[in-house]
Amino acid sequence: MDKARQLLAERERRKEKCHLIDCLQLADKIEILIADPSELAAIGIPSQSLARRVGRQIESLRNSLAHAQSFVEQDWPQIVRLTRRIHKMSHDL
Repeated sequence: MDKARQLLAERERRKEKCHLIDCLQLADKIEILIADPSELAAIGIPSQSLARRVGRQIESLRNSLAHAQSFVEQDWPQIVRLTRRIHKMSHDL
């Protein structure tokens, strides 16, 4: 949280509009979500263990996309599953 607050202060100093949550890393956001069972239920994830597994998959996909790594054929089913899950979760909110 300290690093997120520092980043927020720097962005505010530069007159950039953002919120504290925008300054958190993906892993931090996932942990916050996992800590609240009602939030997990709202997005259709029944357990913390499943949420952690999905979170790791999302982080892995994000890292691959962010670092422009090429995908191999066997990656696509996971990409499609995660995309569908993220799409459903975003529409359930």
